[in-house]
Amino acid sequence: MPDLVADLPAVSDSNPIVGQAITVDVTVRNQGPGEALYTRLRYYRSDDDTITPGDTQVESTRVAELSPSASSVITITTEAPAEPGTYHFGVCIDPVPLEAETANNCSAAVAIVVERGFTLSGTVRDGRSNGLLLAGATVRLESGQYQTTATTDESGRYSLQTRAGTATVTAKAPRFVAEAVEVAVDADRTVDLALKHGGTFPYLATPSRMPEIIGPDDPTSLQSVTYIGREERRIVDRRHAAWITVNAYVFRARYENADLQFQVNPEFGSVEAARAEVDRYAAALGRLPTVLLSRAQKVTINAGKGFGGSWSSRSFLIHTGLGQDFISNGSIEEVFIHEGGHVSLDGAHKDSAGWRAAQAADGAFISDYARLFPDREDIAESILPYFAVRYFPERLTDADRALILSTIPNRLAYFDEQGFDMSPYTMSAPVSVVVDMSNVEDLFFISGVVSGPNNRRLEGIGIYTWPRTTDNSGFGRTKEDGTFAITVPDGSFSLRVYARGPGCNLIGWYGPGGFTTVEKNATLIEVDGESVEDIVVRLPDHPDALPFVGHCA
Repeated sequence: MPDLVADLPAVSDSNPIVGQAITVDVTVRNQGPGEALYTRLRYYRSDDDTITPGDTQVESTRVAELSPSASSVITITTEAPAEPGTYHFGVCIDPVPLEAETANNCSAAVAIVVERGFTLSGTVRDGRSNGLLLAGATVRLESGQYQTTATTDESGRYSLQTRAGTATVTAKAPRFVAEAVEVAVDADRTVDLALKHGGTFPYLATPSRMPEIIGPDDPTSLQSVTYIGREERRIVDRRHAAWITVNAYVFRARYENADLQFQVNPEFGSVEAARAEVDRYAAALGRLPTVLLSRAQKVTINAGKGFGGSWSSRSFLIHTGLGQDFISNGSIEEVFIHEGGHVSLDGAHKDSAGWRAAQAADGAFISDYARLFPDREDIAESILPYFAVRYFPERLTDADRALILSTIPNRLAYFDEQGFDMSPYTMSAPVSVVVDMSNVEDLFFISGVVSGPNNRRLEGIGIYTWPRTTDNSGFGRTKEDGTFAITVPDGSFSLRVYARGPGCNLIGWYGPGGFTTVEKNATLIEVDGESVEDIVVRLPDHPDALPFVGHCA
């Protein structure tokens, strides 16, 4: 015959606060010689130390069949009572067929002392000027053995219950540095926390990560294109890194708020071929906000690779090999927005006191390209994210919206203050005071050193973290002491090693012994919730003496 008994329950916290979640573990044993069929275990709360089926039932759960001498540990989660006081918890097992002894089916009682709780609540925000409240931040409270967490809501607020005493409250959010404060709790308290941004950049370059913010389905201000004739023109050709003089095909493009001359390299061979190139780009330029065409006078078109915009010459530069790539991947308008920042904004803003103050207040850059060239590229790299998040936020992913708003809040505010003519576009909604960080990946570092023969540390070596399980990659260049540090999300990465200098020449990978020229032998670096440090890349020879095995992908 079966004989079921329950041991004394164990509670996760014998001194909880009102409403706190607690777990109750019970071991059910069959001490009889016969098999016990499945039954139910019922959890009771009692005002005294004797548990009976007449007490208040708080939970029940199924007990599987138990053979003789077998046991089963069963756990439930429940809440501490809503009023302070001493309570007793225990269980009773429903009798099973053929069970003769049922007087022992209820356990002894375990006592818990429930204390009044206090509420700690408040907000979590970006601590910089113009920083927003942070939704999706995690707030953790620790008081002795008691721990609990909450996530800030859509207004950046949190609320936690704790007992009297000293509590440590820690807030963290992706891309921000965790902040902890110690609080003496003897009443309900308001605890607001301000986080420091970690300084990491979200993108390598912005146009490639924000394609199709605007595109062919959006209106263009282009009105007409007229062929003027052949003229001697001095133009920039990036293939030669020089100004050259050519007998260009010249066209006039009329826009609603601008007149541009397209000067086309004669290498295209005919008026018709030149006109086809003008038509390929003129409408896309007409989709730019008015301010980004406000100073433009010329557009130069060459074959080959290259792109640009110049404040001093008031011109856009197109090399069609690269231009066709931008058209194919849907980013041509976004690249023109970037270049329009050079043409129409750089000279008036990049050295202004207001812009410099915004850079300093943000303490971070929107891209690695802006970080590497803060005087030359920061305006152009920042104007596209500004346009996207203020005018077409619905065309961004949730993560990209959050990354822009949380990385450069002061630059965004600076652009807001300028009163730019962004027609034909209108701001989509009032500027938000909250940013939702719940869809943003946190970032970590892969760091180390590159050395050459005789362990001499090498400056200027390029290192790419190449993704295997994520579409994010990063880039770093070794400092004077040979060290590098690259920000990455969780994932698996190999390190591609590039020779120093202006070129982009792949010489190998980090691998066994510190270096390999065979990609399949590259060592995978696993980033899983924490940074990976002390990587040592050992080049077998001076980088200038190593053969190239590839170029930038």
